[in-house]
Amino acid sequence: ALNPAIDNKVSSSFPPNDKEEFTGYNRRWLTIDGHLAISPFTVKSAIANGFANIMGGCYRVNTRIQGHVKLKSGKYPYIGLYKRYRVERACSKPGIVKELKILENKDREITIQTVKLHYRVNKDDQENSNLNYYGPYRIGMNLEIHESRKHVFYEEKGDIVTGIIKSINFEPKEELKKKVVIWVPPKNEEYHESKEWFQDLSDIKEGSLVYYEIFNGKVSNIGKNFMFKALFAHEDTVPPESSECKDITGKLCPRCRMFGMTDKTDKDNNIGFKGRFKSSSLINEMEIFESPSLDYLKINDNELKKSIEKIPLKTWVDKTTWETLATQELLPISGPPKPNKRDIDGYYNKSTGMIKGAKYYLHGSLNTARNINNVDTDPNYTHRLRNYAQVARAGLRFTGTVGAENCTLEEIATFIMLLHFDFSGHGFKIGLGKAFGMGSVKSYINKIWIRKRDDYETWHIVENQNLTEDALIESLNIQIKDFFNTYKKFKNIITHTSNIINKLEDMKQRILKYPKEGLSYWKEAFRK
Repeated sequence: ALNPAIDNKVSSSFPPNDKEEFTGYNRRWLTIDGHLAISPFTVKSAIANGFANIMGGCYRVNTRIQGHVKLKSGKYPYIGLYKRYRVERACSKPGIVKELKILENKDREITIQTVKLHYRVNKDDQENSNLNYYGPYRIGMNLEIHESRKHVFYEEKGDIVTGIIKSINFEPKEELKKKVVIWVPPKNEEYHESKEWFQDLSDIKEGSLVYYEIFNGKVSNIGKNFMFKALFAHEDTVPPESSECKDITGKLCPRCRMFGMTDKTDKDNNIGFKGRFKSSSLINEMEIFESPSLDYLKINDNELKKSIEKIPLKTWVDKTTWETLATQELLPISGPPKPNKRDIDGYYNKSTGMIKGAKYYLHGSLNTARNINNVDTDPNYTHRLRNYAQVARAGLRFTGTVGAENCTLEEIATFIMLLHFDFSGHGFKIGLGKAFGMGSVKSYINKIWIRKRDDYETWHIVENQNLTEDALIESLNIQIKDFFNTYKKFKNIITHTSNIINKLEDMKQRILKYPKEGLSYWKEAFRK
């Protein structure tokens, strides 16, 4: 796994250049006094995700507004709140607008009659007498007249469908570009403003021919030809019952109650709630240093049209034994889910348009992080967009302390199961390379300190000297009244529904999984 700390003594790119096109070369594991360490932020994030798997949590998606930037070929934008994608032809249906109502917030409530289209060279053929004439047939982003299909006729055939189209879809191009990426040039093609993919929808009215897309039985997007670009806000694809906690005075999900959140109800003065969970850095006992000998990797960069003969990859070794503890590797390209997967059942449910259950990663059994899926030897696989990673050797042991304040019995039981017992083969994930099976971590408890609300001055200590599960829980029960029964009840519920938890066993395929969207992903063991 890569624990991303920046080494400012090293260039961030390789080969070094002013554009910093090959980034991540200066990313290193966090080190403290020459020892590999896992930062408190990484620890907290990993445990929070495991906690949410059991207790529940809201979906947190990217809501930053990222406007349009002119990108060169092969460069990809940071996609924020709003996303655009070309609708699959099979999902794009023609229809005639029967009614269009502008709502108070400028959204459009639209009613569409589904139609079957007919194309004719001649407008006045007798075979067209039973059809409705619409007008010249136009194609493409700029709606040019088609060379052979001259005229469009239609017959009403199918259902009447309705929906609400967000007001942003009807904004002029220059306003839209402040919020949305309009167009990214294909590989090996320079950016040109005339190719920006945009259709002005402001003149759509009753009687207009449109193409529409359906999610959850409602029209969600429209365009002027069958290959139109759809737009959606990432936040709108979250199932309502799983929406992000934003109001600190409202009902918070279990993860936000424990690990914190940001109150977003006041745009000028966002309030941060840090949560009740705390962590130190976790530190490995072996002191390391960078080996003077360098490893090299040959890469054939197809995008640069030349072979880069040697990429120096560094090695870190145990200062006492010279055993290799970490190596620098070049990972396969790993990016965020693409918006165009929304209507073909990838990251999104193709029927509802909602985000599926928050992704979880499988735990792979890798002998090495080098040349995963043979990417280093593939002449068509550029390393321009790949991340460098300092990969720590499997089996390293890190120690530190975590704590939580004012916990319920259910929360205490969750932490004990997550941090110590292999009740479902659970394991945490940290760093880059998760999608390839890297970054798997298991933990166990050496000692527990407890302060009770009726005896807050005294620390009660439970030490784990290779205790069995029952012995440890019984020892805890002496300190926390009724804990044993709560733990057993909670464990039984979790064990019977543990199929969605990250498991270390039988998960050697390096792929992601997406459960169904909605609260079925999270555990609701104690929800009344």
